Amino acid sequence: MRNLSFIICVTFLFLSFFLATCKKKSSKKEEEKSQTFSSFVANLNQVQIESEQEPFTSENIIIPFRLDLDNYGNVLAVSPSDWNLQLLDKNGVSLGIQGGNGMGPGEFQVVNSIYVDEKNNIFILDMRGNKIESYGVRNDSLIYRMGFSLPSYYPFLIYDFAKVGDQYFGIFKDVFSQHSDGKNDQSFILYSLNDKLEMEEELYVLPTGVVADRKGNGIMQNEFLSYETYRIFRNSKLFIANSKEFSVTEVDLVTRSVKNYDLGYFPKRKKKEEEVDYILDEYEGLTTIFPNVENNLREPGNFPLFSVFDVTSEYAYFRIYNFSEESNSQIIRINLSSNEKELITVSKNFYFYRATDEAVYGIYEGLDRRYPMRIQLDNL
Repeated sequence: MRNLSFIICVTFLFLSFFLATCKKKSSKKEEEKSQTFSSFVANLNQVQIESEQEPFTSENIIIPFRLDLDNYGNVLAVSPSDWNLQLLDKNGVSLGIQGGNGMGPGEFQVVNSIYVDEKNNIFILDMRGNKIESYGVRNDSLIYRMGFSLPSYYPFLIYDFAKVGDQYFGIFKDVFSQHSDGKNDQSFILYSLNDKLEMEEELYVLPTGVVADRKGNGIMQNEFLSYETYRIFRNSKLFIANSKEFSVTEVDLVTRSVKNYDLGYFPKRKKKEEEVDYILDEYEGLTTIFPNVENNLREPGNFPLFSVFDVTSEYAYFRIYNFSEESNSQIIRINLSSNEKELITVSKNFYFYRATDEAVYGIYEGLDRRYPMRIQLDNL
């Protein structure tokens, strides 16, 4: 009888604790959902910056308009004036310059995308030159390896490229075919490529935003337009971020499996009329390309103002553009396992591009020019 009483008592205590915990979690969720967008962001835990850091200001550094990273945290900077590609170490010391404007080996007419494979080979897609150039790092120096001419993909265009092991991949869009409704299919499609870089197998159709789509480093760092979808290759995976559903999709290029990350709750925010007017004025003609853009801009969205997305083994990073005159800019960091959301506050002149688990990288807009910059995070 005593044992039965003990069991009943323990069970009662356990149920009481369980119900209280559920009520506390439910109460916390309801409290979160009652917050505005700005108050929700303001209440996030702040990721500390390890120390005040300065941009890389050496005179021999090119003026970048996009950044990427190799596998060792070295910075890849691209100059739009002459399409030079420069490699910088973590302290901003130049490890060499390659590329240049032209049609010869190692030269570009335009740099459309950058991909770094697991062996630290660097691939540059030049859509205008219809080729891919590859580079490597040897003895702490950037070196040219070889180039690949691309076959005709008509009626498709290739927008991104990746190489995993001996397998090639590309992201394509059919930009020429007309459908019965007179419209082009705006979907981006992931294909595997054979050793001649010809399209082989359709693997995945990417979700397409109504406003626009953006790839990693494909647009100038002062791009303020709100994007619904954002795609990036990271080593052997393709990641797609969606601000409407506030989610991240991972496509494993080796196993061909697809994994969805639900990033939890984030309050919807409706843009102010002056913000919508600013975007429409800044991007005149956008409504011709995307007829629903104006209505779409006025709809509340879960993460309506993220302008840059990156992902690491542990975190997803979103830079959200702030239309106010505040002196700081904000990067939201989300733990992919726990959904814990944190805030990284940086100078409004710092335009975030890439991240590791320990640092964020970007371009600092100075009074006279732009500089690459690395900000070390204190994760303790």
